[in-house]
Amino acid sequence: LSDGDEDIKMTAVREFWEETGLTFHYEMSSKARYASVGLTNERIQIAFGTYTGEVDLSHLSDEEEVEVLFVDREMAKHILEHEDVCVRSALLLEDFFKLSAFFHQV
Repeated sequence: LSDGDEDIKMTAVREFWEETGLTFHYEMSSKARYASVGLTNERIQIAFGTYTGEVDLSHLSDEEEVEVLFVDREMAKHILEHEDVCVRSALLLEDFFKLSAFFHQV
């Protein structure tokens, strides 16, 4: 979530650190798109980049539960076939690893 007048780069760097303790190096982002057209005005923009550092969750509040996963192509296939994930996560994994051809088309 953006704070105030933050742009996508500032939001991505801040959010990535808050959730993982890692330093995010922004490279580019997607166009902002609505989460559900007609139902909400929430828009989602995806930032892409690299990271440095080590995972550090010590700064999370007691209400936050975060599990950091480093996912390769095989793990992405496993997650998409066997785990319950939100559609946003599934689409990101499919696109990032170009896995859509892996799955049966309906």
